[in-house]
Amino acid sequence: MIRGIIRLLRAFILRPLRRDLLRTAMTVLAVALGVGVVIAIELAGEAAAGSFQSSLETLLGKTDLEITANGPVDETYMGKLATMPRAIEVSPVIEAIAIVPAIGSVPLYGVDPLSAGAEGWGGKIPEETDGRTPVALSAALARRMAASKGSTVTLQVNDRLLRLEVSAVVDAGESEFAAIDIADAQRILDRYGQI
Repeated sequence: MIRGIIRLLRAFILRPLRRDLLRTAMTVLAVALGVGVVIAIELAGEAAAGSFQSSLETLLGKTDLEITANGPVDETYMGKLATMPRAIEVSPVIEAIAIVPAIGSVPLYGVDPLSAGAEGWGGKIPEETDGRTPVALSAALARRMAASKGSTVTLQVNDRLLRLEVSAVVDAGESEFAAIDIADAQRILDRYGQI
């Protein structure tokens, strides 16, 4: 019985593999390449998620609980959470996508710099200057845009072109993002009273 199985294995599998070595090598290479591509996609997804998480941690610090919703949330809930008789810190965030000319899309965060603390903005809380909305850029994005503190940058959010003054450059590793005050984000995104 076992001899018959071994004979069949040699006749139908091993002999054709030896006879056509090029096809065998190409098949093994294709399988290996497929496995490598799947692993690379998985690693890239994890790296993107880690980059997003590190961006938020740079701005707001570590979080124990994150509340998200499909669509905007009424900002009065933030006041209710903040006044609960528990030792919790509440940091609202609005997320959007901004287009940087000649670079592409980057995450745009609307954050409350007072709740994040000055360390989240590179030691300084952005101040409005000359009527322009202040923006904090990650160091990696500032390098790509050739921007520095005090320079003016242009971002496109939805259909609006915004000229923003860089008030802080935040060291966040290789993460690329822009952050503005949450009130400015509400105004720009037409989300008054919503986060």
